[in-house]
Amino acid sequence: MDWLIPLLGIAHAAIIVAASLRLLLREDITASARLAWVIVLASLPVLGLIAYIAIGEIRLPARMRQRRDAAYAALRAARPDVFEDEDGFAEIPRAMQKPFRFAASVSGFQPMDGNTARFMPREAEAHAALIADIDAARESISLMFYIWLDDGAGSEIAEALIRARKRGVTVRAAADNLGSRKFVKSALWKRMKEAGIQLQVAMPFESIFGISLITRFDLRNHRKLVVIDGEVAHIGSRNGADPEFAPKRAFGPWIDVMLRLEGPVVNQVQALFFVDWSLQEPLSPADLPFRGTARSGGFAAQYHGTGPLERPLSSSQIFCSLFELAQKELVITTPYFVPDNAVANALQSAAWRGVEVTLNLPEVSDSWVVKCASRGHYQALLEAGVRIMEHRPGLLHAKLATVDREVALIGSSNLDQRSFDLNFESDLMVYSFDFATKIHDQQQEYISQSRRVTLDEISGRSKVHKLRDNLVATLGPIL
Repeated sequence: MDWLIPLLGIAHAAIIVAASLRLLLREDITASARLAWVIVLASLPVLGLIAYIAIGEIRLPARMRQRRDAAYAALRAARPDVFEDEDGFAEIPRAMQKPFRFAASVSGFQPMDGNTARFMPREAEAHAALIADIDAARESISLMFYIWLDDGAGSEIAEALIRARKRGVTVRAAADNLGSRKFVKSALWKRMKEAGIQLQVAMPFESIFGISLITRFDLRNHRKLVVIDGEVAHIGSRNGADPEFAPKRAFGPWIDVMLRLEGPVVNQVQALFFVDWSLQEPLSPADLPFRGTARSGGFAAQYHGTGPLERPLSSSQIFCSLFELAQKELVITTPYFVPDNAVANALQSAAWRGVEVTLNLPEVSDSWVVKCASRGHYQALLEAGVRIMEHRPGLLHAKLATVDREVALIGSSNLDQRSFDLNFESDLMVYSFDFATKIHDQQQEYISQSRRVTLDEISGRSKVHKLRDNLVATLGPIL
């Protein structure tokens, strides 16, 4: 048995070398992600290798990329107006165009001029507006939720869709297989299908072990969007569920915001739904109405989607280019903060050059790991001059950013590496002082309900807490 220990040592070294070489040959991840995986593989070679096989790489069936490309090609041929607007960039000063051009390089959607929006930061208003629009639908409804529950709000949305289908409206509804795992097996989902609603389970997986070699089991469609008759869109951070959110009631209420959009950017929301639906079921652009038309006095806006089928690191790049615009003030509202190095550096750089940077997060998080990882970044941010505010009570779930009250972003993306790399996300960027001011005012309301985190507080943590937070932050690219 004397040979066993040397053999295990050789196997250990071989695993580390082989996996490290694989990591070094990859060009779709950051250096920090490579380092995190090397640490795990060196510390836990067997478990680390199993973890790397399961979640170390973003694997998707080749047919998904082929269908994505075919869907975009069909859209460009049938509806080139969804992608290009000669007035879109003209309405945005050249100095402010950088993030819009980055986003256009991902989905291909350019800014569209002539949009209007109703900003709805209250749950009751957002829910009532959505139900009213569904009940007023004449021809078509397209809907995608990450989380859909069989609770009060979720059931009311489903019942409204059933009523619409009974009126002869074509209804297509999709729900993420992980976020809505109970709902897609519920009696209500079955009733929706029996009513004639076309249903789709996004990102389906059989089991963790059944497809781990083909597709990552934890990929999610995190988008939240509804399009009515191709004319009106609802987008934002709200899912199809009550704000109390029964599965995690202890952290509620979830605090969300929604937009009711009209104008040509609605066509881009519809287009993104078209592409997502086409990943599983072929669809023609003629099957969906694209009726968003420019409104007098409207603003320039751009809807874009990011995710594992798009260019690697594109989401992080869009955020960085947005933050780099700031000259006076940058305010960010996000429920989950686990930035990559590029985003963390962009925030620190903005603060160092004199921009007033405010980061507003929930004080209590439903994810202990995310909370620790967030705090692992606090010290460097606070030393740079970033103001960190933790909101209470409830879980601040809105995803917002405003730059100098000129550019605003609202959507589904969190400022974390899951949203950057793994989730299918969608966000709206707007160039408009009036619109950005509305978003900014709501952010200030959240900040008024928050407490400020101080450098002394973070520096004074025990060594155990510092070790925990910094270790989790280091492993952030994996976790």
